[in-house]
Amino acid sequence: MNTTKMERKKITHEIHLVSNYRALLIAKHIGTLLLILYFAPAAITGFDESPALYILLLHNILPAVFFFLFTNKNNSNTKSPRILKPSAYDEVKEEPKKKHTLSFSFAKEMEADTPLLPQLKKKYQYSRVKYQSNSISFLLTCFFLYLWQQQDLTQTNFYLYRYMPVAILAVIVLTRFICIIFYECYIHYSLRSGGI
Repeated sequence: MNTTKMERKKITHEIHLVSNYRALLIAKHIGTLLLILYFAPAAITGFDESPALYILLLHNILPAVFFFLFTNKNNSNTKSPRILKPSAYDEVKEEPKKKHTLSFSFAKEMEADTPLLPQLKKKYQYSRVKYQSNSISFLLTCFFLYLWQQQDLTQTNFYLYRYMPVAILAVIVLTRFICIIFYECYIHYSLRSGGI
């Protein structure tokens, strides 16, 4: 494979983006599982489980909300189906001007950076908008877990409940970094051996 130095940098960058996206998804699922494992016993034993519930909901709903906000759902350019065949005497209507909203310009800017390797994009279901929405959601989840730990949790006598927010935060952050390294090595190996 005869590639230039710039193409190698682009490929390495795109492999890093795809592996970061996959690591975000794995950290999201592990964080969801840990929050559920905290929420269920806390609800049964009578501890305050509301922060875990709110963080769990935000952790799973925010990526969909951000994905909806960042994509352009404006279908004003689609024409309604005609019943009659168009004739030569019909007027040609001008295309309506596109409205450049925040979501349209942000999504257009993000979609311009598509992967060079379409196999990676297809195999790992990567899209720049999904990556950005999951990344923002991950940062907000980490922030809320930190705020939850700063809350006065000294009234609980059980050691696990007292340090659970920081434990969940540490696990999801470590999972993300370990999965980034794993996926980068795995994708490089798959590209070299012809697996992708």
